[in-house]
Parts: sequence; C-alpha cells; structure tokens
Amino acid sequence: MRKSIVFALLSIVLAAVVLLLVARAPMQSFTAPAQATVATSTITVSTTEYTVQADYPQFGIPAIDAKIKADVESGVSDLEKQALQDKPAENHFPTYTFDAQYSDAHIGPDFVSARLVLAAYTGGAHEMPVIIGENFHRDSGQIVTLQEALALTGKTLDQVAAAAKAQLAENPDTQPTGIWGPGSDSDPKNYATFLIQKDNVVFIFQPYQVAPYAAGTPEISIPRVK
Repeated sequence: MRKSIVFALLSIVLAAVVLLLVARAPMQSFTAPAQATVATSTITVSTTEYTVQADYPQFGIPAIDAKIKADVESGVSDLEKQALQDKPAENHFPTYTFDAQYSDAHIGPDFVSARLVLAAYTGGAHEMPVIIGENFHRDSGQIVTLQEALALTGKTLDQVAAAAKAQLAENPDTQPTGIWGPGSDSDPKNYATFLIQKDNVVFIFQPYQVAPYAAGTPEISIPRVK
C-alpha cells in the first residue's frame, strides 16, 4: 500500500516537473529581418520545344520568398508539361514561351507586396498573362486575405465594387455592361487579385474579366485608411 502511495506521489511530482519545463521552453516564432531588400531571381530555360525567362522578386524573408518562388515555378512547370505533351517544334508550331516579370515591389513596416505577371504562350493569337498580387504580413510571412485588404480601405466589398464600376465606366473600353458587367460585380472572386501599396490598395482585373483583351488588365485604386 505504501509503495502505491509513494509511486503515485512520484508520478505527480514528475508530471509537475514536465509541465514546468514545457512552460519555460521557448516558443517557436517567425522573425522577419529588420531590414528587407528586393533582389531579382531568374529562371532561364531554352529547348527546342519551349523557352523560359522568368524574373521574380526575393525579399530576404524565407517564408515570403518561398511562396513567390513556388508561384513562378508552378507556372513554369505547367508550361513545360504542356510543351512536352504538344511537342510544338515536332509539329511545326511556334515555340512555346513562359515569361515572368514583376513590378510595384513594396516593403512597408506592416506589409510586403509585389505584382507578378506570368505570361504563357502555347499557340494562338497572343500570350495569356496572369496577374498575381503577392501580399504578405511582414511580421509573420502570412498571406494577406481579401477581408484584411478591404479593412485597410475601410470599405466593404459592395462599396469597392460600386467604386470599381464607377471608375470602369469612365473608360469607353471598360464599360461595366453586357458580358463585361459580371466581372466587376460584388463577388470575392472578382476582387481576389489585389496589391497593397504604401497609400492604397489596388484591385486588378484579369484579361477578359471586365473588358476585351486589347484593354489589358484594368485596375482600380482605393486609398488606405490604415
């Protein structure tokens, strides 16, 4: 009986020690560099079937850099798979291409962002660019959500959509009517591509979303209130 009591007491003491050690153990946390800078990384590939020339930004923040690199490499991989399947050179088609460029790189005290333009050509009249707004919390490396971006403007999605339609209506090439109207409706999918800058949040529309291809990638700018 005494042995059982002693064993129970020892177990309680051991459990308490373990809990104390866990409580004192340092928590794993993300630490962003005090100073971040923008550098250009490049992927270059040239074969008889396809070519790749992809420039993309790296900020010296591992979690952010890895996500941006993965987005570009995913686009390159898709192009390579398509070229290997279609064999454009073997079938006397133009060489497939993948180009990537970036602009509007921003490093703020709270957010890091950049605009990526990934353009693939796999035949047809022109290449097809895709715009990616890369937006991250600087302190955690987490991706900024649409709701967080809207909060920076102090506006709801409905209010942003109304402002977008008003701005688009000012340009004859981007009238928000007919088949182009739904592309700027108050739907989260329509405003999923955005870019956080120092003083504003830019909402970007993909080719063919709100206007013909010739109109490019229209965008609207909403001032930040925080």
